[in-house]
Amino acid sequence: MINDPIATESNLLRERGVTADDFQMRSFVAIDSGSSVLVAAPTSSGKTLVAEYAIEKTLAAGKTVVYTTPIKALSNQKFKDLCNWLGKEKVGLLTGDNAIRPNAQVVVMTTEVLRNMIYTGSSALESLGLVVLDEVHFLQDPYRGPVWEEVIMQVPQSARLVCLSATVSNAQELAGWIGEVHSECEAIIETTRPVELHDHFLVFDKRHRRVQEFRTLRNGERNFEVERYLGKMSEQRSRGPQRRGGAVGRPRRNEVITHLDESDRLPAIFFVFSRQGCDDAVQSCLDHNVHFLDGREKSRVEQIVEQHIEEISEADLALLNYEKWLDGLKCGIASHHAGMVTPFKEAVEDCFTAGLLKVVFATETLAMGVNLPARSVVVEQLSRFRGEGHVVLTPGEYTQLTGRAGRRGIDSTGHAYSLWSPYESFSQLTQLAQSNEFVLESAFRPTYNMAANLMARAQRDEALTLLEKSFAQYRANGHVVRLKKELEKGQASLKTAQVELQRLGVVDNKPATDKKTSSSDVSTSLQQLRPGAVIARLHGSETQYLLVLGTTSRRGGERRVRVVTPRGKVMMLTVNDFDAGPEVLSALELPKPYAPNRREYQRTAAKLLKQQLTELGILIEVRHPDRDLRAERMKAHRRVETAEGRISTVREQMAVAEGGLARSLVAIEEIMEIFECAASWQLSPRGEILQGIFHEMDLLAALCVDGAVFDDVSPPELAGLISVLTYEHRSRLEPPAPWFPNQTSKQKAEQILRYSGKIRHEENKRGLPESRVPDPTIFGQVHGWASGHELSEVLDDDTPAGDFVRNIRQVIDLVGQLADTTHSQTLKNNAIEAGRLLDRGLVSAAARIQDSDGDDWRLDDH
Repeated sequence: MINDPIATESNLLRERGVTADDFQMRSFVAIDSGSSVLVAAPTSSGKTLVAEYAIEKTLAAGKTVVYTTPIKALSNQKFKDLCNWLGKEKVGLLTGDNAIRPNAQVVVMTTEVLRNMIYTGSSALESLGLVVLDEVHFLQDPYRGPVWEEVIMQVPQSARLVCLSATVSNAQELAGWIGEVHSECEAIIETTRPVELHDHFLVFDKRHRRVQEFRTLRNGERNFEVERYLGKMSEQRSRGPQRRGGAVGRPRRNEVITHLDESDRLPAIFFVFSRQGCDDAVQSCLDHNVHFLDGREKSRVEQIVEQHIEEISEADLALLNYEKWLDGLKCGIASHHAGMVTPFKEAVEDCFTAGLLKVVFATETLAMGVNLPARSVVVEQLSRFRGEGHVVLTPGEYTQLTGRAGRRGIDSTGHAYSLWSPYESFSQLTQLAQSNEFVLESAFRPTYNMAANLMARAQRDEALTLLEKSFAQYRANGHVVRLKKELEKGQASLKTAQVELQRLGVVDNKPATDKKTSSSDVSTSLQQLRPGAVIARLHGSETQYLLVLGTTSRRGGERRVRVVTPRGKVMMLTVNDFDAGPEVLSALELPKPYAPNRREYQRTAAKLLKQQLTELGILIEVRHPDRDLRAERMKAHRRVETAEGRISTVREQMAVAEGGLARSLVAIEEIMEIFECAASWQLSPRGEILQGIFHEMDLLAALCVDGAVFDDVSPPELAGLISVLTYEHRSRLEPPAPWFPNQTSKQKAEQILRYSGKIRHEENKRGLPESRVPDPTIFGQVHGWASGHELSEVLDDDTPAGDFVRNIRQVIDLVGQLADTTHSQTLKNNAIEAGRLLDRGLVSAAARIQDSDGDDWRLDDH
């Protein structure tokens, strides 16, 4: 291979049969100059070509390459792509599930694996010339994002970085940070999509029984034709039983599919923020006899599926409702979500790529993972459930979803559809479609494992310096000036509001409160009112000045008072309309002849009231003539409270900006000392165990290992205990009571919970986010699988097979780490055996990787 930029570029472009875009050419030039690059561009715009250019130059220079991705599915796909391009002998894979040719020239891995290699001082880093960080915007993920910053800050500076990102608003800021902590980095920004995107809005016209389509935007602005249409239709009554909500409704899925098919807008991805919703959508299509494939295409689907399921037993296939799932595929329809087992998901992906699927119902994980562009994307709703409730999509999330619309080189236009909903406004949709704001935030925070590795490799001052290099601190430092200006503005607003209170005659800053007078006292006061009385009425935070036009008494003695305001508004008041008895200020002679029901009479009375109030020295503002001094005082009090609240918030933000991460590390060090993992910045034997555990429950796992919680148990029992650390119940439904095979297992699980409680207590005392509570829910399920029970015996109705496999693989990953870190040979042997017992059947098949030649690879092969 010739290490020449022009030759490298021409070779790549000739192989791809494409002409480089401007942003790609700018990237090539930056790479040729020896710079790292951050390429921020829309989905499917060709960022991968930049990475391949850098890979080819790096290999030609005799250096190795690491290609990182955020998720295993994307790692697997990238591994296959690179094998097809470079030849499989040059490409390796390292994930939690697979280790294939780890010493190859190009190794694909999850970002966590690279971070672990850095901390363990892997010799593979010595020849490293390039690190590709795919989907680098993932660094804002609250759970896994910090790993990306750890890698960027600590990967050898001799290796260039190629960072591929979605379009973000602060790409220059991110590139500036990379330039400070690693090496010179040029931001290459492209905002134009390679395929033009049209946003559409669909409603169902109940009167004409058809789907109505509108463009969401016109010339980049909200399409007001939609709002006029919705307003007109909401006033009309629909025919038939669905009368509520006017004459528009939400189109059904089969109606949307038919509309897209007739408009030649398939294939399409429907984003449904529910796994069950995805599966139900497929079944609904089958019930409505939706199908797209002919006999030859169905046979091709069967061939692809066979390649993915050959390692799954007939019994397990039956348990997975294989035939029902295959029926959908053979109609050109499928679902795709994390609850599916990996072979099923990969079969769906391959069928879609082959053009055999016309409709895929997917959760949002598809938008963050494998590359499956479609002609159209349908976003069924603008909010999704997150823990405690539904949250509206951010502009970045909406862009990520709709970015799948439009296939480069196939479609001239991509189409993004949203559906009418009584719970979401059209303006919400247009704000998302118009917004270009996607600011990349940092989720960086120190962890116990990070602290342990820093103790092993650096002095305390050096560790604190490293934290100061994080993107979180970099952004915070940039915000200090802005925050100081905000603080000055808040203090000025507070002073202005306090001066206003003094002008209004208030000495302190506390709003006065009046006790509500009893209704009997108010009633007595109303009985004494006569026409012509000028009164002050207290109600809520306002005092109104009114002229009594007349009074009446109803049966039962209820007194009613007709009044007019200075602006001519007439009201009929009862006891319930007064917080206290009205104060009589004066009395007027009402106009004659007495005709309080006539509008002209009421206007004349209002003018008399205005004149009287002026004579009494009571000022009525032009904008709010019915409000008095008390109302103005209340408003001034609220301005004071708002200013004080803003000042407090800004001061808290400044405290974080001026060393919050360092304080967190100090707090973590204190907790590690309490639990005897370290002393005076030196690791203890327990701390050395912590150093080798890369998991969100790292400290708890280390305490359990060194505290003999995992001793004197069988391998299946050990697997069950490990699941207490790895599992997190996320369903809104209450989890079932855990099952334990014996009292010893139960007591050890309770010991894990007690350790966790102590850790959380210390975290709370120091203001750190509390660690997750361990969860023993699936102990019995994991124990049963490790004991050799069949899938049908351990899989319950509430656990999707994909979740079960993922849960088991998480246990396998952590028991493997324990085997590598423990000082006990007995525990090491038990952990190895537990991993072997768990890695079988469907769990094993889900980790299989197949290349383009049909060769299968498994964990630790080659």
